[in-house]
Amino acid sequence: MSLNDSRIFCVIALILGSSVSAYITRLDVPVPGPPHLPPMGNFVPILIEVSGRVQNVYVKEATEVHAGDLLVQFDTRSLLLKKHALESQVHAAELRVTGARPHLPILYRELEQIRLDLGRLTITSPIDGQITSLVPLAPGDTLPAGTAIAVVFPRNAASR
Repeated sequence: MSLNDSRIFCVIALILGSSVSAYITRLDVPVPGPPHLPPMGNFVPILIEVSGRVQNVYVKEATEVHAGDLLVQFDTRSLLLKKHALESQVHAAELRVTGARPHLPILYRELEQIRLDLGRLTITSPIDGQITSLVPLAPGDTLPAGTAIAVVFPRNAASR
């Protein structure tokens, strides 16, 4: 299979994945995204785990990336507001001698979930490689959870 055939396959897979994601989202069926997907052949798909609105796109097709490089940042404003409100509630509950203390574990869990969700809204490259396919994204676009947004071709696979 040539690199062009592989690219065509990846683009088709991205389109099909996005279509299925959109259909499932309309059915209100939750689609949990795995934290790390195994490579498809030599390619690593990049899927978003939570729905969100695109704030910035930092790469384009054919961009060389390193593991941890920022690819896409989703808008975190509403989650940050919730986080600050929860932190205030936690602080107030911690200061109370009686009353709200039994609710602290619940508040801590909610705060940890928000921190996890904030991390899921920052999409980074899981590997060193090259972006071989990228869904057209623009600030303001809203994407459902499970959407395939890019494919990375591993650098070590390219040198084989």
